[in-house]
Amino acid sequence: MKLDERQLNYENQFVNDTLVDLLKIEFQNENLNSKKAESDFYKLKKYGLNQSAYNLLYERAEYSELELDREKLEKELKKTTEFEQPWFIDNEK
Repeated sequence: MKLDERQLNYENQFVNDTLVDLLKIEFQNENLNSKKAESDFYKLKKYGLNQSAYNLLYERAEYSELELDREKLEKELKKTTEFEQPWFIDNEK
């Protein structure tokens, strides 16, 4: 797998599809819009990465100006009492 100029090149037989999805969310966001942001949110949620999905809504600079129904989406997330290191970290601090 190689990230070259934000192009993700890999061979399907050697790479986990979940990892590919996460790398695309993290690095392929140059044409980000509300529809793509919502799709990214639901992928993170599907993989059980609720803290990462929350960070997408509130703690990521590249998503902060997009029009999303953040309160509605936040209500869909599962709350936990245990902290887990998120994949999609806060980059606004």
